[in-house]
Amino acid sequence: MQDIVIIGEQNAGEAAQVRAELQEAIKQVHMDTFGVSRLLLKVQRGRFYTEPTWQEYIKTLDLKPRKSQYLVKMADTMDLVGIPKEEYEPVGLTKLREITRLDPAKTYTNPVTTETTPMADWIKGLVELAPSKTLEEIQQSVRTLLGEVGENEKTWLNFSVLRTVAENVIKPALDKAKACIGQAGQGKEGESLEPTDSAALEVVAIEYLNDQNVGEYVRNTGASLEDEESANK
Repeated sequence: MQDIVIIGEQNAGEAAQVRAELQEAIKQVHMDTFGVSRLLLKVQRGRFYTEPTWQEYIKTLDLKPRKSQYLVKMADTMDLVGIPKEEYEPVGLTKLREITRLDPAKTYTNPVTTETTPMADWIKGLVELAPSKTLEEIQQSVRTLLGEVGENEKTWLNFSVLRTVAENVIKPALDKAKACIGQAGQGKEGESLEPTDSAALEVVAIEYLNDQNVGEYVRNTGASLEDEESANK
């Protein structure tokens, strides 16, 4: 268990001021999203909070935790590669969020030439080219740099379910799968990171596919995915 950070009087005053600025900026988030991201980064780096962890702190804000996480990552990445706000702001939130999926501390190795270059250089190049590139072109470049091509290419599954099903069936199943997976790494503060929903869904699907009772039912009824697909044509 991490110790709660005790903020001194001077830092407490600055923390209160930054929090007030942050809350005001959140109210105007549609007008100054990048301002919110800079303030979030300031809070995180200065540890201007009394909650045990950063994750606990962002839950106290009038902002969705997931949005808080990608906003602070965006500002942090731009700061690490040395791109000022006035240069990256025109890129737009959607493209910038995609670009900052890249980790500036890592490198990219060309699979053909085996040449290795700092990922920070690619981030700078993408930010510079972003105004003249479509979102799809940016996404393809980022997927290539992350190695998300071929068998590793990722895709989105979009489907709707009843709210009661989501709350009473799907979420509990994913939570149980996450508990089985265990810790998925550590954050900057040393806190445990939980597995993603996609990782949990994969575990649930694998368990169902390997369930002997399900396999026995399919064999006994003569059912198969191919038979079902044929019947639906």
